[in-house]
Amino acid sequence: MKKAKLFTLLALLTVGLGVTGCAMPDFLYTTVEGHEHTLAHYYNATRHWDECTECGERINVEDHVYGEVTYTDTTHSALCSVCGYGLVEEHTYTYVSLNDSSHAKYCEFCSYYVGIEDHNLVLTATTREVYNETTEEDEEVEGHFSRCACGYEKDDFEVHSTDPDVYSADNDEHYKICDVCGCIYERENHSHGYNDTPTDSTHGVYDEDDESGYYGYYTLTYTCEVCGYEYTDLYNLSEEDYIERYPDEPE
Repeated sequence: MKKAKLFTLLALLTVGLGVTGCAMPDFLYTTVEGHEHTLAHYYNATRHWDECTECGERINVEDHVYGEVTYTDTTHSALCSVCGYGLVEEHTYTYVSLNDSSHAKYCEFCSYYVGIEDHNLVLTATTREVYNETTEEDEEVEGHFSRCACGYEKDDFEVHSTDPDVYSADNDEHYKICDVCGCIYERENHSHGYNDTPTDSTHGVYDEDDESGYYGYYTLTYTCEVCGYEYTDLYNLSEEDYIERYPDEPE
């Protein structure tokens, strides 16, 4: 109990003197296991702790506890009431929607109030259930709506639109890009059939210093039956499989 009181007194003296870094005088602290520590007080930008100068063990690790906060138009500052660490950082803004046209802007740390601003609406992709009059059932469709960073959402959902016969593609998938919002939708894996001549496009043996771990390779060309995208894929072979696949190859 006396040692705990001594630690508290030293901490208060440290804050009062405005000392930073490894500020507290060394003192002895004995754990339950009987190991004797010589502790010093440390801190970083987020927390403070006591650390043994002999073995490096840390105890009393805690987040900073800030007192009164002062601020300017761009930054706020405060002192930790335990270790004296001085925080100075730029405001981190958050928003509260007020109505269909505006929101309030303020710092989420110090509550510094900036003022009222108009919503900045951005088209955002989403999936929603929409009633299909033909099937008389709800179905999930991909579309977009207007949303502000403050969380306000405008009730203007529309289904994505583009030329139904136009696809974009990569080696694995095809998809459409909405002409209105630019979002990717209807992403699907390619559905492949072989070309008219389902033979190897190329094949060969790797150099001896190749790091793939395989003896040889061959490639096949695929064409997606949905979007028409064509690409060549590579397949690795062991020496045994390569010789079996190409028995007429000269050694």
